[in-house]
Amino acid sequence: MKLQMKSVEKWIGRLLICFFIGTVIWLNINRLQYNLYANYEKVVEYGRVREVKERIEPMMAAVFYEDKSEQKKHLAAYLSHTDNYRHHQVRMVAVPRRLNQGSEAVIKNLYGEIKKYNQIESISLVYTEGDDWHKHKDLLQNKMHPADIELLYLAEDDINAEQIIENELQKPRHLVIFLAALNQGLQGNNRDFLLEEAVYFAQRHSYRMNVFDVIDTQLAKAVEKDYASIFALSPGASKSKLAKQKDNLEAFAANYKDELLEYFLLNLHEKDTATIWPRKTPSTFRLFDRGDVYVKLTDENNVELFNYGRFGRNKSVIVTIIEIARKVSRRINLRNVKHIQLYLLTELEPVKYIGAVKLEDLLDNDDGVLARYENFYTIMLPSDRPDASQSLLDVLRQKVGVPVNAESKDMKFYKFKTAEIEYEN
Repeated sequence: MKLQMKSVEKWIGRLLICFFIGTVIWLNINRLQYNLYANYEKVVEYGRVREVKERIEPMMAAVFYEDKSEQKKHLAAYLSHTDNYRHHQVRMVAVPRRLNQGSEAVIKNLYGEIKKYNQIESISLVYTEGDDWHKHKDLLQNKMHPADIELLYLAEDDINAEQIIENELQKPRHLVIFLAALNQGLQGNNRDFLLEEAVYFAQRHSYRMNVFDVIDTQLAKAVEKDYASIFALSPGASKSKLAKQKDNLEAFAANYKDELLEYFLLNLHEKDTATIWPRKTPSTFRLFDRGDVYVKLTDENNVELFNYGRFGRNKSVIVTIIEIARKVSRRINLRNVKHIQLYLLTELEPVKYIGAVKLEDLLDNDDGVLARYENFYTIMLPSDRPDASQSLLDVLRQKVGVPVNAESKDMKFYKFKTAEIEYEN
């Protein structure tokens, strides 16, 4: 009897060992079959080695205006991307000298806004050798309809022309426009001297400045009259780490948008079947780059139905997106979903907030925020940040659930940037 019991125990032990080994083998086969291991590469490093990026020139214009008001005390008040030139007297503008599809769109929009909010009767168009002033003049006449357009050729070190510009700036309802290469900056051998002239006159008359553009609204983030920092836009100009990561994310999103949406939607609508994974092939290899993802779903009235995001899990982008899709399919009625937004997220960067300034003054307009208090945290996307009428800090405190008597210095803040992939049902 004892021998039989020992024999049974031995076989049970062997079966358990076999079951364990079989389970391990099955799991590894399953993982190898769908290759769920994340690549060594991070999505925020996309384009660093393999991919060749197309060089994109900044399409923007600089607007210089008078402001004798003392009402605005916070820097953030001067960083509004579109408001300042509407409420103040525009005196000078620097626009891209080369007209192409991108720059012409920027200039047309800007001229339309200036005409709407400023009374301009006459214009001086300042140009130099090689500028196509004919097209710029036609553009001005079509968009602003001034009574007079004066053409002013300016060569480097032309003192007489500088005096003419100075006289023009004294005229009421007069606008001086410089044709300049704003991407070349103010320093180095490639600097643009007409841009230098515009900055010289702006500093001389204590004009404030806004940047008007289509592609990158964050170019307006600079100290009120620190013109040099604004125009450090040459191809070699340094960008922040998060800005570089955002560029990489946008390139990744542009190349793999269709695949990411495809597998999100496949798993969203197949909640009662097995998870659908992409196989790792040369064409899908980069889908397995490690990265952080945030997903938001809204209805036809833009009411949020679902949001989910996590940082620092070190998973591949495609796996995270599929897992979130499965989570969505079990939680909400898909018939109510109108918009799907997938966000690729940069790494987190700590924000040194000490309470002396507004939290929003420490952020770029395209920065999202993660706020943490003890073991609680909340994620706020750039598009979800409150407008100027609300305090960002107060909103974050409420979302995290910080007690009223707790001090804000006990909170920790991190900023990040995003690249968005949007789908409308």
